[in-house]
Amino acid sequence: MARTIVSLEITEESVRAVEVTTGRAPALVAAGEMPLPSGAARDSLVLDPRAVAGVLAELWSRAGIRRRRVVLGMGGPGVVVREFSTPTQRPATLRQMLPVLAGDVLPMPVSDAVLDYFPFAEADGQLRGLLVAAQLQTIDGLVSTLAMARLSVDTIDVVPFGLARLSSRLGRLGDATAMVHVGDHTSYVVVAVDGVPQFVSIVPVDIPTSAARVRAHAAAVRPTRDREFVLAGSAATAAAPRTASGGSAAVPAVVALADRVRSALSFYRNRPGAARISTVCVSGAGMAAEGVRGELARVLDVSPQTVTAHAIVSLRGAVGPSMDLDLNLVSTIAMTMVGSRR
Repeated sequence: MARTIVSLEITEESVRAVEVTTGRAPALVAAGEMPLPSGAARDSLVLDPRAVAGVLAELWSRAGIRRRRVVLGMGGPGVVVREFSTPTQRPATLRQMLPVLAGDVLPMPVSDAVLDYFPFAEADGQLRGLLVAAQLQTIDGLVSTLAMARLSVDTIDVVPFGLARLSSRLGRLGDATAMVHVGDHTSYVVVAVDGVPQFVSIVPVDIPTSAARVRAHAAAVRPTRDREFVLAGSAATAAAPRTASGGSAAVPAVVALADRVRSALSFYRNRPGAARISTVCVSGAGMAAEGVRGELARVLDVSPQTVTAHAIVSLRGAVGPSMDLDLNLVSTIAMTMVGSRR
């Protein structure tokens, strides 16, 4: 039996997980998404551990996910990713000194944070890279919640870094690829060269996705099994309502998102030595929300290509996911990919 990796994301609206085979031609063995009760979580922040653990246990049972050790994706406003330069030094020394070096640039006390550093360039005795910080309390809450559902964390990944690794399959060798993943409440703008992240922007903005609209209009909520998507032998499919990309005026949040994406990519392009962005890929359920596709096309210099789950992994002949889930699973699947697969 092929070895598999399981990755998991916890958002405000739902929990979703995938089990994917490893190797050059990954296949989706099982996947699912289930809605969370209102107020149970925000993106990567658990507010009601028992409620979230209960939904996770049910998701594993219904979706038929075998492995219980997971790659846990973190994102949302609670994760800080900033460009950071430091004198060149050995990796072990850098990690030891990072709390001292980064203390002045973080919006949280270093004592309350888990830090990591991902260098992407070195010149004239200086390392340039991305500093990552997340609150220790948030991570502890996630780990303990998973334990309640009899799950354990193999590794913790930053969702934008998974998207960066995925970009190595989608862009041109040596050029920069921009990945724009539009979620219900958090969106990501990632620029990577050959799978190595060069720039990350985490954008908190509420987009009227199907899931967000259902939450806002409680009368439209349907039973959980109608919104569940399961692979590997089950006929259950997601039936989330679809949205139209019509010509009506975009809502202010959609305009704000497009402006933030344009500003983020302009900031990257204006950096000295920035590689040319030749490919822009878009994903996430927010891309199916009314007006989003048109607004992004309006502000982007490069025509965007839409990326879906079924385009990046084999479904092994199983019934495909709904439109929203097909777009959403891109970030979850991306976290199962290790390094560049060129």
